[in-house]
Amino acid sequence: MDIRIIHVLFGLISLVTGMIVLISYVFITGLRKPPGMLIFWQTVLQVILDFEWGVMGLYRHSLNNTISEEVCKAIGIVIIYCYFVGWSYICCLVYELVVKLKDPMNGNYKKRAPLYHLASHLSGALFTIYAAVRDQAGSNMLQICYLKANSR
Repeated sequence: MDIRIIHVLFGLISLVTGMIVLISYVFITGLRKPPGMLIFWQTVLQVILDFEWGVMGLYRHSLNNTISEEVCKAIGIVIIYCYFVGWSYICCLVYELVVKLKDPMNGNYKKRAPLYHLASHLSGALFTIYAAVRDQAGSNMLQICYLKANSR
């Protein structure tokens, strides 16, 4: 089986499970409690990444369609941003869990939440700007629009 088909398949599976998690946030109010919103935003960003891997991969590989290099660069910039912001949210979630484990009664999440969002989006923006300035967004070895193959 071609590796590109495997990443399309796993991208579609991850996309479906991410959508299930997002729908769960609508019906299960307990998920909205701290630090549930960090998980929510990380899941939103992951769904965007999964859309690129799954749906766009299906479009390109299974239907044998191509997209221009300029469009791939633009998609790559968005995917780079989503990837790094999503990982920053995971780091914030880990930090929040450590805070809760050390002091379970710590109720200062509302004070830390804006800092989590600011730090996550700032780090994502910095990585994205760096990649854009160095012209590193584009098609890579898996034929997805992300960081170009052989970029440094």
